[in-house]
Amino acid sequence: MKLKLLVVAAILLAGTPVAHALDVTIPLTVVGNQATGHISIAGFTADLGIEFESVTGLDSSALVATVHVVSLFELPTLLLRLPATGISLPAEFPLLLRIGPSSSSTLTFHGVSKISLHTVELDFRIDLPLSLFSAPNGGTFKDITSWDGSGSYRVGGDKGEMSEYLILVDVRGIDGVITGKFNALQATLTNNAGSMPPAVFAALQARLTTARNFYNAGQTASAVT
Repeated sequence: MKLKLLVVAAILLAGTPVAHALDVTIPLTVVGNQATGHISIAGFTADLGIEFESVTGLDSSALVATVHVVSLFELPTLLLRLPATGISLPAEFPLLLRIGPSSSSTLTFHGVSKISLHTVELDFRIDLPLSLFSAPNGGTFKDITSWDGSGSYRVGGDKGEMSEYLILVDVRGIDGVITGKFNALQATLTNNAGSMPPAVFAALQARLTTARNFYNAGQTASAVT
C-alpha cells in the first residue's frame, strides 16, 4: 500500500501531461448483452462489468473503455463536478473510468446499462462509506449506486447512457442521499408524464409514493421491495 501511495503522489505531482500519458485502454470481452474487462494501471487493479437491458451491435469493438489516475492538475476541476460537500476521491483508488461507443460503433440500446466494479484495493467498511458516481463527459457526477458488497469492494449502478465513473468516499448522511434519489426519480417521472399513457404514469406514481411512504415510516425493506 505504501508503494502504491507513493506512485499516486508522483502522478499527482506530475500534473496532467503524465495523467494523459498513463491513459490505459481496457480490452473488453463480449458475451451476449454483457462486456467485461480487467483494469490494471499504476499498481491498481479492478474488474469491470457492463450489462445492457436490450442491445444491438454489441461486440468487442463497439465500446471504448479507458482509465487513468486522477492528476493533481485535474483534481480541483473534478471536485467542482461533485454534487455536494462530504464527497472525496479515495487515495487507495484514485481512478477515473470512461466508457463510450467507438467511432465505428453501431451500438444501440434501450433501457438501462448496469456498471459493476470489483477491486481488492478497497475494503467494504462501515466507517468508510463508498459509492459509485457517474457523469456525462465533463458534467456533474451523481450517485448511481444500487448495491455494494462486503470483503474486497464490489459496487454496481444503473443508468441510461455511457459516461465517466468514479468510486468516491461519501460521508453525507444516508437519509439525505436516499431522499435526494427519491426527489430525482420524482422529477424524472413528472417531467416525462406527457410521453406515457396516463394509466402508466398513475401506476408508476403510486409505486414511487408507496416506496417513499414506507421509507419515511422506517420500513426500509418494504420500500426497497
